[in-house]
Amino acid sequence: MTIITLKIDKREKEAQALLEYLEKLSFVEIREIKEDNSSETNKEEFFARIDRSIEDVKRGRVIKQNPEESIDTFIDRLLCTE
Repeated sequence: MTIITLKIDKREKEAQALLEYLEKLSFVEIREIKEDNSSETNKEEFFARIDRSIEDVKRGRVIKQNPEESIDTFIDRLLCTE
């Protein structure tokens, strides 16, 4: 069995009717899944991370680009790719 997830707006009557028809023919099984409303938590965590980053900068926990260093070399150093 192959599982395919489709997100269909309830206002899309034609798509809803097609799925119901396919379900009647036993071609598909429809399971309604409630959307996860954790975006508020994600938003809170996002701003908390920004606040922590600001505190790190205030405490001097930063990595600075050296004056003679190219941007590519600096990014390589940040990503530890050298």
